[in-house]
Amino acid sequence: MSTKTEVIKAFGNWLSQYHWDWFCTLTFSMPVKDTIIAKKRFKVWIDKDVKPFLDNPGELSYFVCVERFHEVDNCHLHALLAVGKEATLWGEKDYFRIPFWARWRYRYGGMARIEPCGKGASYYVSKYVTKDMSDWDICLSPVLQG
Repeated sequence: MSTKTEVIKAFGNWLSQYHWDWFCTLTFSMPVKDTIIAKKRFKVWIDKDVKPFLDNPGELSYFVCVERFHEVDNCHLHALLAVGKEATLWGEKDYFRIPFWARWRYRYGGMARIEPCGKGASYYVSKYVTKDMSDWDICLSPVLQG
């Protein structure tokens, strides 16, 4: 097993110890060429369009990874979101997806796909930790850390 594969597996194991509610794929309609700018836009979306819908915004945790496309001069993001006690059962809070999706499209014009987070999502996003044209960030609330 290569070192890269070992890092991805170890990081995926570490991420999967937490309960993530949502897996997000987010794109931009206007080119965002810099991964740092893409992360800043993600943070704006979190602060202005996600947290206001939560009963306990301080419980929000996320892992976000940004990759630059090789073919076009643009970035896309994948994120894991944990929104705290209020969304432990996806079916009861399904209506939260619509404002998040609509607000990303309104703010950045790109595509937003938000769906229940399965166990494999932690391993999927972990591959971005080792990619050359990517960047990532994590914010773990005290609630998620247990």
